[in-house]
Amino acid sequence: MIPYLRKTKIIEYLSQHEIAYIAEMTETLGISVSTVRRDLSTLEQEGLIVQLRGGAAKLARAEPAPAAAASPAAEGSELARRAAEFVEEGDVIFLDAGADCAAILRFLGEKRVTIVTASLAVALAAGSGRSCILLGGEVSPAARTVGGSLTERMISTFYFDRAFLQAEGYLPEEGAYVCDLKAAHQKALVKSRSRHTYLLVPPGCEGRRAFCLAVTPEDCTVICEA
Repeated sequence: MIPYLRKTKIIEYLSQHEIAYIAEMTETLGISVSTVRRDLSTLEQEGLIVQLRGGAAKLARAEPAPAAAASPAAEGSELARRAAEFVEEGDVIFLDAGADCAAILRFLGEKRVTIVTASLAVALAAGSGRSCILLGGEVSPAARTVGGSLTERMISTFYFDRAFLQAEGYLPEEGAYVCDLKAAHQKALVKSRSRHTYLLVPPGCEGRRAFCLAVTPEDCTVICEA
């Protein structure tokens, strides 16, 4: 098995287990102990996993960063301000989880728009003066979002004028990375259902990978620090 496929299988296995032991991975994946150890060391150097004592490992970040209320910095986010300039009167927009996406609401002014989101934080920030649709699905309490098959079925029934997605890692030649496999699939689906897609890259995310690639740069407008 080529190294890329081996490491992909290891990452997938770790995404399903909070902590996994080398013995379990060798038996389940059919990879030798020495090969698993070597691949784990490589993945740790790439910042994707953390090796533990006793021959165990876990994902570096098994859950997405919490997406609660926007921080004071995000409330005045330059990314959010620039993103809001693309929104036009009457648009149906999808707002991703993340402080910068939530902060877009502060810069919409009097524009009448319909907001669709899987983020409880975004839905609450929308207030009562705007039309807002909160998607249903499996709840992630830490991230304050919903996801899974029900959420994806609902997304598939909508078409967005503009979608604003937030990255947790970004490489210009590859695209946006996130820390959760379900979230990655959801972002890709949203992009496929949007006329225009905008990718917000918060400070510190550019030049690094997270667990899995979610959206490639093609047909996206990337908004990052100047």
